[in-house]
Amino acid sequence: MFTYSISTCLFKKCHIPLLLMNFKSIVRFCLLNYIFIGNIVAFPSVPKNLHTAQPKRVHTVEVRGNSYLSRAAIMTAATQEKPYQVYMKAYDLSRGIAAQISPTLLGFQLEGLWHTSIVIYGNEYLFGSGISYYPEKQCESITALPVSRRIYLGDTYVTPEVFHSYIDSLKETFSPESYNLLRWNCNHFTNAAAEFLTGKGIDDEYVHMVERIEQSPQGKILLSFIQQVTPEATNILQVPTGKQ
Repeated sequence: MFTYSISTCLFKKCHIPLLLMNFKSIVRFCLLNYIFIGNIVAFPSVPKNLHTAQPKRVHTVEVRGNSYLSRAAIMTAATQEKPYQVYMKAYDLSRGIAAQISPTLLGFQLEGLWHTSIVIYGNEYLFGSGISYYPEKQCESITALPVSRRIYLGDTYVTPEVFHSYIDSLKETFSPESYNLLRWNCNHFTNAAAEFLTGKGIDDEYVHMVERIEQSPQGKILLSFIQQVTPEATNILQVPTGKQ
């Protein structure tokens, strides 16, 4: 009786032959229908206080920006059997200098001045002059920085089509004009992407790095200096948008 009720409900709603779906797909589809209601799914609008507002929550999925996903895209995610692994890559803009001088200059240990990105589907996604993505190895040569860390963030069933629809919705949020090396940078994009893919953002060490440095008077001077003279940050900002 229970199985018949679920099958009847799903068949009437989406007209999909459930006999072709295994038990895992049915369960995942039920969860997605609970989260995404209706034939078209709209991600919440970006709040005006963008830089301080918390991402809006749609049940258990945290998103920013505007986007519309078709039922077909949701069904693709629902029937995805093998999860994708999600990684974060961190590049030290100071090339090790921050770790050496921070205890004396700031009074605490700072491991690096971090530029971060998301790695999934064999691509690396980053924010500089807009949102860009490239094959992972190609992206490393474009940024011209050694990789300091490659951190596993978790698994996701979000497909490339769904994720690309999501980042397309963030074009205004993470536009070239909105980029600020200290206030709205690659780390904020990585955090938003990680939240969407895994349900959890990246560590505060990256997202709130600037706020931590600013706690020291010397730190404020250091940040002003970094913003003026860091060539690596300029290279990242000039990475062309789109896939090459």
